[in-house]
Amino acid sequence: MDLHDLLNKRYLSFIWRADPKWHSVIATGFSVFTLPFDLLLRRRTNIFKVMQELKKNSENKIPGSASLRFSFLNHYYSNRAVYNYGWLLYSKVEDIAKAMTQVQVLGLDNLQDALESQRGIIGFSAHVGCFFNPLFCERVTRLMNGRKVVLLSPNNADARKRLLKLQLNAASPGPEFDLIDITIQAEAIRIFRTLRANGLVMCNLDFAYSYTKNKMVEFFGRKVDFPIGAIAIGRKIGVTYLPMFSYVMDSKITIQFLKPFTSVQTENVEDDIDAIARQVNSVLEKTIMEMPEQWSFWMRLYYSYPS
Repeated sequence: MDLHDLLNKRYLSFIWRADPKWHSVIATGFSVFTLPFDLLLRRRTNIFKVMQELKKNSENKIPGSASLRFSFLNHYYSNRAVYNYGWLLYSKVEDIAKAMTQVQVLGLDNLQDALESQRGIIGFSAHVGCFFNPLFCERVTRLMNGRKVVLLSPNNADARKRLLKLQLNAASPGPEFDLIDITIQAEAIRIFRTLRANGLVMCNLDFAYSYTKNKMVEFFGRKVDFPIGAIAIGRKIGVTYLPMFSYVMDSKITIQFLKPFTSVQTENVEDDIDAIARQVNSVLEKTIMEMPEQWSFWMRLYYSYPS
């Protein structure tokens, strides 16, 4: 069951305004209903079946991954991330700012190092937790010192995406925030201009959509599609890559920046893209394996297996 669809219903906005201390309780309640729905109506692609198949075939053994407990936790963390998203969309800006002072922020020195590189930055993440949290955290955004920040996301004409942009700019007045629609090929020029101006481009690089520029690369020991559009643009300019994640640790929302690394520029374009893709996937694999139940896109691996 995709709860994201409910985020567009403004008449339900009161539901999303609950204080973050209740998000765990609410996500648990949601999961009690969404997991049975998943198991009964998605017999082939529900998380339980996916993890059984992966455990049987994959060399990367994930303890407990084929259990109902793991399936429930995967639903729980996915639902918690959705609820966090709704809270960011519909709560008062001052309430968001106050609550975000309580989140745990790790690796601010890595963010500072990336900013001091005097290059454009590709901040990449995975579908772990709520990807938007760092941009609502004043301890993070105050370091950006007015740089332009864009989020890569699909279908930005969607009502909640327009609302997200308004909330971002209201909650974090320092940087200038905008959205870039990855379903529109011509929007690539805006990615180029942002990076050229030493701005920050934020994106999820753990899932390749049908409308993105993709390439088969190795991920968890399997050949799967990887979105290379931003990486190809970054190679032309010379950028810094900054791994950034928002997840739950010790029951607390945690924002973490990992060690940045620079783009590769040789005479061979494809080799350069492959090298960065390997480095990005290495970071993603390590982070996902540290909290496998919090990653929402196990389907990426499942569909890499022969049918």
